[in-house]
Amino acid sequence: MEIVDHPSLFNDKKINFLPTLKLLSEEEMNYPNSMDGKWFLFREEKKYLLGSFYFGINEITDHTECYINIFMDGYTVVNKEKVSYVMNYINRIVDKESINLDIYRLEFKLLYEPLDSIPTELHELGFRKSFTIVDKVIKQDTDESHLYKELIIREYRNSDYENVLECLIESFLLTIRSEDLENKVDQDKLIKNIKNYYSPLSERNRYIKVAEVNSEFVGHITYEIIGNLAVLVDVYVLEEYRSKGYTRVLTQKMEEHCLDLGISKTEGTVDPLNSTVVLKYLFKDGWKSKSVSYLMNYEK
Repeated sequence: MEIVDHPSLFNDKKINFLPTLKLLSEEEMNYPNSMDGKWFLFREEKKYLLGSFYFGINEITDHTECYINIFMDGYTVVNKEKVSYVMNYINRIVDKESINLDIYRLEFKLLYEPLDSIPTELHELGFRKSFTIVDKVIKQDTDESHLYKELIIREYRNSDYENVLECLIESFLLTIRSEDLENKVDQDKLIKNIKNYYSPLSERNRYIKVAEVNSEFVGHITYEIIGNLAVLVDVYVLEEYRSKGYTRVLTQKMEEHCLDLGISKTEGTVDPLNSTVVLKYLFKDGWKSKSVSYLMNYEK
């Protein structure tokens, strides 16, 4: 395994990284350097495996986490020995509480994948499914908000703070439950960290739109603009107002705003505790699977 600070430093004219690097966002390219990490490369005849890893303290959970990104073409099978080699290398240099392994299938058009599925090779190493990262190219779409006369989508106000924060906390707690961290995380401290992290809630690169019915808060969508990408932080509709199409209207309003800002791509995550119906709905709405994340927790 060769390790460098940036993938362009791998010097081999026989290997063309250009198609791979073009498909990676600037954010993904900079993560290893900005978060204490490296890029790695395995060579095997004409085949190669490109990836990166980085680690740091999660500002929400206060846990030391390590992230491994592996970039693969199409339907290439995950190589258990290579992943194990990277993990052993990381184990020697950092004391962590969890490893998140993200598999990026470059130019891989996944129409549907059960959220609880996991390759045998990763299962044998102790990983389990964590979440799916999805992305979408934003295009001008028909505004459907007029179909919901009772629904109003408006800009965030300071008076919405408690309602939006409560939704964000509930979403984080759902993630904690899905990652089996309920007994490893102090929930009171977690909630305090969430409040600190999202203070102020609305800032220069973070936008919030609120859904109302009869002047009552029923949900929100929160997203951040990072470079040329809109990252979906949370979209949440109160339980009694679900299955009415409100989530679709909220995401439409986000997309309209992004187009006004010249942003044409968005991404978000789908939690495994959500129904697989969520993925089916997203794929029908133009979203595609970008990567699948697997998690391994460590006892400390």
